[in-house]
Amino acid sequence: MCRPFFCLLDTAWPTGQTQTPWITLFIYAENFCTLGNPYTQRQLKLMEQTFTAHNELEKKLIAAQQGQLDSEAFMKELLAEQLFMPVEDEASEIQGFQRSTKAQPLTLEAEDGTRVLVLFTSPERAKPFLQDHPNYQGGLLSEFSWILERIGSGIAIAINPGFDVGIDLDTDTVVHLIHLNTSRQQNPQASS
Repeated sequence: MCRPFFCLLDTAWPTGQTQTPWITLFIYAENFCTLGNPYTQRQLKLMEQTFTAHNELEKKLIAAQQGQLDSEAFMKELLAEQLFMPVEDEASEIQGFQRSTKAQPLTLEAEDGTRVLVLFTSPERAKPFLQDHPNYQGGLLSEFSWILERIGSGIAIAINPGFDVGIDLDTDTVVHLIHLNTSRQQNPQASS
């Protein structure tokens, strides 16, 4: 059974409110199986290391997990942050040349059959995880809002799987974030 070691918050979406519904932030523990897959020895070693923030997004994520940053504020700020999305490399005769104009992001299947898009707070954070996925050595750095505009419904998101500082967004939360992003783009002054 996969269980989170620490759940910072689990708030209900008040009727008539526009607040983010049931956002759950996790600090990963050894017995928590991201995406329903058992951890490899490499991933377990990652979790034993002390997590040091390398960028502003990681600092905000830590602050949210420690209760120093409101979850609603964190989620709004996350929309404007850059994330690393691993994409499948194509076999090409020219190194660094991609023939397709459509990137295939790394998605895994959870135990319940849900597709989970895997993202990271930086390309460096992705390297250890991607050792188990050799076809995904490249990737895109993009704003989270751009990623949300391009994913369909019924997909969950895992940010920094295998690290002690990460976040899992279930499919309902992703749909809510897509709507929040759309309204933010239609009315930019309301989001500030």
